[in-house]
Amino acid sequence: MRELKNIGIAGAGTMGATIAAIFAEHGYSVFLYDKFPKALDRANEIITIGQKAAVEAGERTEDEAQQLMARIEISDDLDKLAASDFIVEAIVENLDIKKEFWAELSAMTDDDVILATNTSGLSITKIAEAVKKPERFAGMHWINPSHLIPLVEVI
Repeated sequence: MRELKNIGIAGAGTMGATIAAIFAEHGYSVFLYDKFPKALDRANEIITIGQKAAVEAGERTEDEAQQLMARIEISDDLDKLAASDFIVEAIVENLDIKKEFWAELSAMTDDDVILATNTSGLSITKIAEAVKKPERFAGMHWINPSHLIPLVEVI
C-alpha cells in the first residue's frame, strides 16, 4: 500500500482551499490545483485569512501558520496533481464535468493512488464510471465549513 505523503486537491474554491489547509495542518504536503487562475488567487487569499484568524484566536503561532502555508503549493499544473498519493476533487457540482475531469486525471495517476470526490449530491457510482480502476475511488464529503465542522462522510 502506498504511503500517503502528498495530498492533491482539485478545485480551489472555498471547499478545496479549506480542505487543503486541513491536510497541511496535519503535516501533509498539499498540492492545490485549479485550471482557473482567479480561483487559485482566491484560494491563497482564503488560506491566508484562515491562518491569520487562527493566529489571532491563539490556535497557532505565526510561525506555525507560516509553516502550514509553506506545505501548500497552489498551481494549475495537472501533471503535478496527478503525482499525488491521494487526491480529493472539489470542483463544480456538474456530473459531466466531474466525469470528464476524472477520466483525464485517473488515466494520468499511478494505479494505487486513492481518488475521492467531495460531491454532496451527485452519484458516486455515476462519477466512478469515468475512473480508470474505479475500485480505488470513493466519496469523501467534507461538511461545510470544513475548517469549523470536523466531519467527513466517506462513501
